[in-house]
Amino acid sequence: SWGVSRIVDVLIEDPDVDGERIAVVGHSRNGKVALWSTAQDPRIAMAISNMSGCMGAALSRRRQGETLVEINLFFPHWFALALHEFGRREEKLPFDQHFLIALAAPRPVLIVSGVDDFRADPEGEFLGAKAAEPVYELLSLGPMGADTWPGIGQTIDTPLGYHMLDADHSITPEG
Repeated sequence: SWGVSRIVDVLIEDPDVDGERIAVVGHSRNGKVALWSTAQDPRIAMAISNMSGCMGAALSRRRQGETLVEINLFFPHWFALALHEFGRREEKLPFDQHFLIALAAPRPVLIVSGVDDFRADPEGEFLGAKAAEPVYELLSLGPMGADTWPGIGQTIDTPLGYHMLDADHSITPEG
């Protein structure tokens, strides 16, 4: 996230770049980075998080796909050590991932999931966006416009959007 902000520092000084329209796109771990960077840096105009899963867009309290225990075991350097105490105790978290998504408001966020990306918990990613919806509504940006998990190829085209790909854990030209 710090590195993304340094890139934004350079981009906003470039006369060939519209500094008001900088979007951050990330896949998997970098999907988490896209969400966190947008929450931290108000100069970022939009986040696109592709299959970010656990500690990205997916709700941790669901315990679906990759869990806190697994992410802390395989990538202990990604998060603060305090996160380890919530492994198998996700219900005790003082927050869940919809807080991170909501921190981007009023800027657009598009969450992209792969229907076969079970480790990223695509339904949990949709539910993370859905749980952030009240903040977008509070800011008069409207609801997502869908109450159920969309099918393959369907896009929720609102400021808080969602798209389902016919894919596993990959980034494709479509998403």
